[in-house]
Amino acid sequence: MPEATIEYDDMLDDLAEETTEAVTDFVVTKKPGETAKKTENQNLKQVSNNADDIATNSALLAGISTTSVAKTADYTILDDDGFGVIKMTVGSSTDKTATLPTVADNIDREITLYKVDAGTKNAILVGEASEFTAVNLPSLGNWLKVKADEDSATWIIIDGNITFDTGWVLLGSWLAATVTLTHNLGVYTPYLDCEIHTSASGADGTDNKIVSIAMVDAAPAYAGQVVIGNSINAVTLQIGVNGAITLGPTGFTGVISSGYYRVIFKRKL
Repeated sequence: MPEATIEYDDMLDDLAEETTEAVTDFVVTKKPGETAKKTENQNLKQVSNNADDIATNSALLAGISTTSVAKTADYTILDDDGFGVIKMTVGSSTDKTATLPTVADNIDREITLYKVDAGTKNAILVGEASEFTAVNLPSLGNWLKVKADEDSATWIIIDGNITFDTGWVLLGSWLAATVTLTHNLGVYTPYLDCEIHTSASGADGTDNKIVSIAMVDAAPAYAGQVVIGNSINAVTLQIGVNGAITLGPTGFTGVISSGYYRVIFKRKL
């Protein structure tokens, strides 16, 4: 096989020499009507256009980058850092903030913030001036995706999942006339959905039923529960019954006065 290899190499050398001669002839040979020069200019223009396309596409790709970065402290997102996903570890000492860049310099760029730990503090996404209203991510696995919108000159929310789960709590705190539930979602009740789970044992998978509360300052659909006060991070319910309400297939079934409850808040996007 060595002879075949040598012959193949010789063919490549010959082809390279012929190509070089052809290019030389193209550059120096004048054809009628200066066709050669015209073709040459067209070729050079095409090369220039391709270079522009590459630069433009590179800029666009940078704008929609899904490259992720892990952060454990406040971070200001830069116009040219290329990050599309910020994975924030928060801990239990102070909130950690990710600050969005200027909309005008990042049109159509998409950025997602994740809270990747179970720390008790919040990961917070904020923007410049009126370009974005701050959003809290209080729980492990919470995430929010935003996009720089040219028409509104703001960062708009396009997707996400933001919840707060109290975990299983002994029902004793539910037996008083009122109960205040802290959720740290940073919004008032009209922007929340709420579910109440009850369980005799307080173990996942043993839920009796789920009660969904209309989070408004008015009498609810279910007996004995009404929102009597709320802040951006908590809601107070007037219970009015000696225990937690349960629902059956046809509606209200009774009251549980022992066991556990669990409340899950979800922010509406």
